[in-house]
Amino acid sequence: MLTADELPEYRNAKGIVVATGNLTIADYMASISHSFDMGDVNKDGFLQPAEWGVAPSLNK
Repeated sequence: MLTADELPEYRNAKGIVVATGNLTIADYMASISHSFDMGDVNKDGFLQPAEWGVAPSLNK
């Protein structure tokens, strides 16, 4: 189980950091989509094993 201070920061669709306790499903999906897009270096719509570690670190 993770506490709120252990979770990464999330950004809404406008790129504004959202407090973890105030995260909507839309904000969460926008953040995940952004991370996926940043991690998908070759833009093929899939994350290859070499791309897996990239996405979370780019969500800043």
